Amino acid sequence: MPTQADLNAAIAANGGVVNPVIANLLARHPWPTTTDPNGSLVTSDQANNRVDSVIAKVDHRFGINDLLTGRYYFGDSDQSFPLALVGGGILPGFNTVTPTRVNIISLSQTHIFNPRLLTEIRFGYNRFHETFGPQDSTFDPSIIGLNMGTTGQDFGCRRSP
Repeated sequence: MPTQADLNAAIAANGGVVNPVIANLLARHPWPTTTDPNGSLVTSDQANNRVDSVIAKVDHRFGINDLLTGRYYFGDSDQSFPLALVGGGILPGFNTVTPTRVNIISLSQTHIFNPRLLTEIRFGYNRFHETFGPQDSTFDPSIIGLNMGTTGQDFGCRRSP
């Protein structure tokens, strides 16, 4: 990691000019950094994990011979973690976001015909929908002065709908 003196020397060697595109890119997500006693760079990035869920169960008896049971589970979560798709990293602003939604439904109907004969019918439905995408999915390189020579293009930084 270059020191401030190293950076000043590099800027001076370049005639005092700082590339505005690089300066704008670095300013988008400044690294909260410190150094440990050995002089190693220490930095951190935000990560979160929010999970909201609810479960409901209903049992209803129709007379003495019929029982209807229903269960419903709904889960909604949103996770953000540093570069999880490539095994880790701590680049600020480049987290992987993972919105997840879960729906589980089960129904069961039991009918007793006589003390030796009954029937049970079951139905279940599960849906798990999860996407992985970059935190900077709405980033447009032109806002930092980077001319891609194109307009309206998906630069590979956007999450598909």
